[in-house]
Amino acid sequence: MMKGVNWLGIGTENVVEVECDNEGRMMVKQLEEKIEEVTKEGKQPLIVVATAGTTVLGAFDPLTEIADVCSKYKIWLHLDVRHVKLYDTLHTDLRKIPKQGDTRWFNNNLVFDYKQQS
Repeated sequence: MMKGVNWLGIGTENVVEVECDNEGRMMVKQLEEKIEEVTKEGKQPLIVVATAGTTVLGAFDPLTEIADVCSKYKIWLHLDVRHVKLYDTLHTDLRKIPKQGDTRWFNNNLVFDYKQQS
């Protein structure tokens, strides 16, 4: 993530991290609090990056709720999909997201040469 925002000229100092729960899922309440916090500082949030199947834990963010927050604040939602077939089989959120926000399918492993080791 940091390498990508640096390459795009956004700057790593503009990245706001949102905590995850014990199962590795983004905490939606904290996401909304962070958005409101930076907005009060006069900044405009650009993007929320959610995941469908993290590399290490295999965690799936609560995508429908995150998409609702992005829609409310008019923020681009980027969805990093790692395990599409598993996710599509077990959950229906993935099918609903394109109707709720601007979702992009993107493999940062190819572009940013990200290597995960466990």
